Amino acid sequence: MVRDGKNTGGLMVNLVTSGEEFPFSEEFAGCLVSEIPEVTTVVRSINRGKSSVTIGEESETLFGDGVISERIGDNTFTISPDSFFQTNTHQAENLYDTIKEFSGLTGTESVLDLYCGTGTIGIYLAGGAKTVTGVEMVESAVEDARKNAELNDVKNITFLAGKVENLIDENMENFDVVVCNPPRAGIHPKALSKLLRMRIPRMVYVSCNIKAMPHDLEMLAMAGYRLRDVRVLDMSPHTLHVETVVLMEIE
Repeated sequence: MVRDGKNTGGLMVNLVTSGEEFPFSEEFAGCLVSEIPEVTTVVRSINRGKSSVTIGEESETLFGDGVISERIGDNTFTISPDSFFQTNTHQAENLYDTIKEFSGLTGTESVLDLYCGTGTIGIYLAGGAKTVTGVEMVESAVEDARKNAELNDVKNITFLAGKVENLIDENMENFDVVVCNPPRAGIHPKALSKLLRMRIPRMVYVSCNIKAMPHDLEMLAMAGYRLRDVRVLDMSPHTLHVETVVLMEIE
């Protein structure tokens, strides 16, 4: 897998292999960099299972520092081999600008960022918010999120590691805005039930799966949320996949 920093010039080659034996790994990396000098880091990800997943159980840096960086807006983000990061950087900025617009931040709001990944959305919003709280189940992603916050000198953001359905409840602080960017299956039923009881006035729902999204939106509508705006972004040109951003508010 090859990842490049569109705005930084970094280029990562991530070789996903099965098993631990990889003879001549350093020689391989050296030849690769010699032939393609634009490569800034070479990483080997070890995936012992039989799958098409490009995230390994562990990784080994063969050349460089094992990460690249990308710049979106005024923020710089570190991308490690197993980080989820939008591959279409230019559209990612449009996506984050849409989320920021729908959030309607004035500097006084507390924002809850669910399924926050490496913290990109929360960090992007933090400059316009009073506080941001991100929740993510993948601990390595939370570690990256904290590093990204430090890298960008963002001090009003906190990240919690754990499943959304286990961490959120109505006893949390009062949030003004919730940004929800769930996996393809949608919001976990238990998490959705808790979220509805929290009665957060404004919700920005981001979905990469238009088949799963209607169920969640219907449940939100039944709980008193009303649709205010919808925007569709083509993150993957020449495919059927789109990213949908929905703004809903409690009447």
